[in-house]
Amino acid sequence: MPELPEVETARRDLNRLLKGKRIQKVRLLHPALLRNATTEEFRESLEGKRILGTGRRGKYLFLLLEGGAALAVHFKMTGRFFLFKQENDLPRHTHLVMALEGKTYLCYSDIRKFGRIYLLKGGEEKEPDEIRLLGLDPLGEEFTLEAFRDLTGSGKEIKSLLLEQHLIAGIGNIYASEILWRAGIRPERPASSLSGDEIARLFRAIPEILKTAVASGGSTLRDRTYLRVDGTPGSYQRFHKVYYRTGLPCPVCGETIEKSLVAKRSSFFCPRCQK
Repeated sequence: MPELPEVETARRDLNRLLKGKRIQKVRLLHPALLRNATTEEFRESLEGKRILGTGRRGKYLFLLLEGGAALAVHFKMTGRFFLFKQENDLPRHTHLVMALEGKTYLCYSDIRKFGRIYLLKGGEEKEPDEIRLLGLDPLGEEFTLEAFRDLTGSGKEIKSLLLEQHLIAGIGNIYASEILWRAGIRPERPASSLSGDEIARLFRAIPEILKTAVASGGSTLRDRTYLRVDGTPGSYQRFHKVYYRTGLPCPVCGETIEKSLVAKRSSFFCPRCQK
């Protein structure tokens, strides 16, 4: 599933390529992706509108439209945006096509069709709960040491806590493993067992890992379900220290990377570096 770095990369790519362009025509080929509006309302709200920019909260990407409306997209496991020049050349699994001025087509593709699309109008109180109740964005100004410390009093495993989107929005399985390795903390440790120093290390590790991953365009794994808007892969997977490296040596101490199950998700860690 695309996590914060992949969504932020898509946001930046789309902002650079689409800002100021007008949407001329909309075709929604899989209406079930749209969660809170009719196909007709969706089309009427987008056609003729100019794209003012993009936004992101956690794993949600926003296209901001003139007139105050916005399009919110959650990619789930296999969703992504891409740009095309020829509408008749669209690949399989394309479910949304927006014809833009300048003979460019913005397309949403989703092999598994798990993605979500919302048409947002009005203030925050009108947002669906899954967006309105998102937690702290780890790259936002609200993500402070004090706010993070307040979240760590739970007896829940620290890896599980990092994945809770209503607490911290945007971290998924890949980056939780990498963050905990950077902080030197085992994924199954109860959050309440962390010392003040460990909390501070973890707090620093979260934006460090995420910002570095964004700078590398995110992580494209072997299934290649995530590609950038122009079809090129991200490169941060080349810098993974523990994720999906079971049986390989830790790049710091040489100990063999192990895998365990935490919060029903595979967790990768170094048994020597992480305590």
